[in-house]
Amino acid sequence: TMKHVTSLSPAEFIGDMINFTPSVGATSRLETTKDMTFEGMNVVKGQYIYSFAESMAISLIPTKAALVGVANIKYVEKIEADTVIYAHAEMRKKTASGYIVWVRILDENDSLKFKGKFILKGIV
Repeated sequence: TMKHVTSLSPAEFIGDMINFTPSVGATSRLETTKDMTFEGMNVVKGQYIYSFAESMAISLIPTKAALVGVANIKYVEKIEADTVIYAHAEMRKKTASGYIVWVRILDENDSLKFKGKFILKGIV
């Protein structure tokens, strides 16, 4: 499914793409590990969760690369190590100045963990 992604290489993408429809939507999976947690805690650091969401948003942009101009994000609930999480991205709008993508991250029980609205600008 990564063969249709133009804005990120497979090496740059966070997670495992499950399905992908260019400029429409995508779903990806990420297995969290103890290496992703705060020292002495079993809570996954926000940098991993954000990177997972951001790579999903960028993957939908039909250009060679894309940058996040604005991100309105909310960490809804903590994610613990060894939890499998799923990111669902949806292209909501293309405007003259960029793209609006919504991303939701849920666990295997469909419990919402993170949500974000990303405004991105494609780079030719």
